[in-house]
Amino acid sequence: MDTIISWLFKAVIASGILVCYYWIALRNRKFHHYNRFYLLLATGISLVFPLLHFRLYHVVQPAYKPVSGLLSIIDAGDYSQTDLPFSWQPLVLACAALVSAALLVILLVKIIWIYRVRGRYTAVKMNGFYLIETELKQAPFSFFNNLFWRKSISIEDENGGKIFRHELAHIREKHTYDKLFSQLVVCILWMNPFFWIIQKELNLIHEFIADEKSVNDGDTLSFAQMLLRAHNEGRYLDPSHPFFNSSIKRRLIMITTSKKTPFSYLRRILVLPLVCALFSITIARAQNNPSKPDSANARMQKEKAEQKEMERKERAEQKEQEQKEKVEQKEKEQKEKAEQKEQEQKEKAEQKEMEQREKAEQKEQEEKAAYDKLTPEQKEALQQQREAAMKEISKRKAGAILKDLPPAVYLINGVETSRETVLKLDPAKVKRVSTLYIGGNKHEDEEHAQSPWGKEVIAKYGEKAKSGVIEFITE
Repeated sequence: MDTIISWLFKAVIASGILVCYYWIALRNRKFHHYNRFYLLLATGISLVFPLLHFRLYHVVQPAYKPVSGLLSIIDAGDYSQTDLPFSWQPLVLACAALVSAALLVILLVKIIWIYRVRGRYTAVKMNGFYLIETELKQAPFSFFNNLFWRKSISIEDENGGKIFRHELAHIREKHTYDKLFSQLVVCILWMNPFFWIIQKELNLIHEFIADEKSVNDGDTLSFAQMLLRAHNEGRYLDPSHPFFNSSIKRRLIMITTSKKTPFSYLRRILVLPLVCALFSITIARAQNNPSKPDSANARMQKEKAEQKEMERKERAEQKEQEQKEKVEQKEKEQKEKAEQKEQEQKEKAEQKEMEQREKAEQKEQEEKAAYDKLTPEQKEALQQQREAAMKEISKRKAGAILKDLPPAVYLINGVETSRETVLKLDPAKVKRVSTLYIGGNKHEDEEHAQSPWGKEVIAKYGEKAKSGVIEFITE
């Protein structure tokens, strides 16, 4: 942004110097083609000059020079050092851009109007141009190779013929290209007053050239009388060349002035030293600042590099934070799944235990109901069968347990005893074996300890009952 402001300031200085020379040495002189070329070149130099940086050699200048010092200050572009709480530069540039956009819209509307007029009327192809006869009060005027003619003006008339040759000169000299170029520059860089002056002078030079083409030798008096009868409406940003819209006084002066201009050749070639002086100022600034050829550009590049590095760090931090959040989320999900699975297993174990108890109670009730239906003799016979079966089962169970005795709390006839004493038991003398719980792995022991009846056993026999309780009833 500082670079843009610096470029605008230097463009104003360059265009101001070139316009001043034109005003002193070239204005109101008869070499119109040279002046036309000069004003177009002055516009181009003013736009390109601030962008140039030459460095041929290094010159140390102890003395301060006003012009180069002013350009150095402008080139420094240190406009951002302000105590304001906000930066005024973006606001100013935004306002300037809005004005430029408005001027461009006005110019575009006028061009569209011309083409709409051309489409409304019949265009007759002539020798190198199109003749469009209209009833517009703005006519006659020309735009590119189109000549818009008012029907009320007779081409056969003496004055009409001069006006016709005048507009035809605009077409053949391709003045519309010059006018559009200068108007585009003015629309975009409207804040430069010297571009407005260049545009106005360029339009007048077009008229001077067309006037010369339309006047016969020795017939300047009648053409001057015709101009005095013309009216001046004054148009703004008009891309066409209307005949009745020019400075009457200066056109009269140019027509009646002798073509001989004092020192005309000298006036034209003196512009070369002026252009060389502009470029020498550019070279001098570059030589006096070898380490900083373009401080504004260097600062801008540094700011861009810092901004890029900051964005890179932010992206790296953001990526790292996202990865960290993903890992934490994954760990949280895994933990939740493990807790959910453990809870499900615990619920399943409790549900299974409850179902087993319910089945055992139901079976016991069914057996009791069936037993109550038996006769005393049947009950006695059944009791003997049960005792014999229980004795056989207990014997086998006791033999199996004693063969591979698991760790547990051992009871014989309700009295706690040691493992060695239990191993000495005769399985044939064991009437019944009750296993409250036979230990398994650590997880199963914990589940047993947390179950309701497991808590009962532990409360009765202590922590050692976690592995189970085995009771032997002997005869």
